[in-house]
Amino acid sequence: MGDPAYDRPMVEQLQFVTIMVRNQDEAAEWYIDKLGMEKRVDIPLGHSRWLTVGFPGHRYPEIVLQMPTIEEHGEDGYEKKVTQIGNATTWVLGVQDCKGTVEELKKKGVEVVEEPVTEWWGTMALIKDLYGNLFSLVEGREP
Repeated sequence: MGDPAYDRPMVEQLQFVTIMVRNQDEAAEWYIDKLGMEKRVDIPLGHSRWLTVGFPGHRYPEIVLQMPTIEEHGEDGYEKKVTQIGNATTWVLGVQDCKGTVEELKKKGVEVVEEPVTEWWGTMALIKDLYGNLFSLVEGREP
C-alpha cells in the first residue's frame, strides 16, 4: 500500500455537464417540463448567463445550459461553440423503469431515437433534447 493521500481517486464526482443551446430559457423549460429537473442557478454575467438545472434531491450533477456569444467566446470561439449544439457527448440518465419512462416522455413530446432494448446488463433507450443532444436512459439490473 502506498501513501493514503494517493490511494483515493483524484476525481471524485461529476459536478457539471455543459450543453450548448440556442436559447437558454427554452432549454431550461424543456429540461424542467420534460425530464422533471429544477432550475438551480440563474445569474447574469455581463455578456453571458450562468444557468443550470439539476435533479431534485441531488446536488450533482448540474447541467449548464450555455448559449454561445461572440462577446464571451470571440468570433472563432463562437463558431466552434455553435457547431457543438446538438453534437455533444451522449449522457446516461439512470431510471427505475425504462419502458415506463419512455412512454411518459413520449406523452410529453420527447423524441425517442431508440426504443427500449433489454440486454443482460439492463434496459436502455435513447432520447434527444430539443437541440438534438442525445441521452441514454438506463435501467440497470440487480446483480
